[in-house]
Amino acid sequence: MGRSLDALFLWLASRVVGPGSAAGRESERIGWALAVTLVVLHAAVSERVTAKRWTTMIPGTELAADPALRKCQMTRHVVDSLDPSLAGRHTRLVFFAPPEASRAVNAATGEKFEDEDSGIPNLLVAVLDDGRALRALRPQVDSVAFVARWSPAYREFDLVATTLDGFAINFGRGPEAHLNLARALYESGNAGLALDDLDAAIPAYPDDPRLADSRARLAAVVARRSVNPR
Repeated sequence: MGRSLDALFLWLASRVVGPGSAAGRESERIGWALAVTLVVLHAAVSERVTAKRWTTMIPGTELAADPALRKCQMTRHVVDSLDPSLAGRHTRLVFFAPPEASRAVNAATGEKFEDEDSGIPNLLVAVLDDGRALRALRPQVDSVAFVARWSPAYREFDLVATTLDGFAINFGRGPEAHLNLARALYESGNAGLALDDLDAAIPAYPDDPRLADSRARLAAVVARRSVNPR
C-alpha cells in the first residue's frame, strides 16, 4: 500500500505544470481522488484479511490457523479451564501428554501429523513455553512438567490432561486422579494408555486396592474385545 501511494504522488508531482495552473490543479484533484480510493480499498482488504484470520480454523479443532491467534487461543483455553481447579492455591502441575493420544500439531504452521515420531514439538509445550507462560499468568503454579508417561516422581503434582485444542482437565492427585484418568482414556478409545497409567499408579499407591481392581477389570474388557471385536 505504501509503495502504491508513493508511486501515485510521484506521478502527481510529475503532472503539476505550475503551482497555480489549471493543469496542476486538475492533476492534484485527480491524484487525491485516487489516493482516497486506494486508502478505502486498502482498509476494506485489511478488514477482510483480519476477519479471515479470526475465522480460518485448523480442521477438526477450535484453533485459528493464524499462528499468533492460535497461541493466544490455546493459552486462554488452558488457563481458563484450569482456573476453577486452582482456586488461588499453590500447586504443581504435570501435563499427561502421550503422543499416541492425539495427533501432533506444528506449533508454527498448525499442520497436523499422524506420525507420532514426526519430530514436531508438542503444540501445548511450545505455546506454554515449557510451562513458563502458565506460571507467569498464574503465579500460584509453582512448577509445570510435561510427560508422555506418569511416574511416582510426580505424586505431589496435580495430574492434568488436555484436548488437542488445549482445554485442560485437572484430575488432582492420588489414586482417585488415576482412576478418573484411566476412565477418561478408556472412554476416548485409549484403553492401552489407561492400562499403562494404572500400571504406574498401582505400585505408587499400594494401599488402595481400587487401582488393581480397575486394572484387572479393564484388562478383561480389552481381552474380550480383542477376541470378539465389534
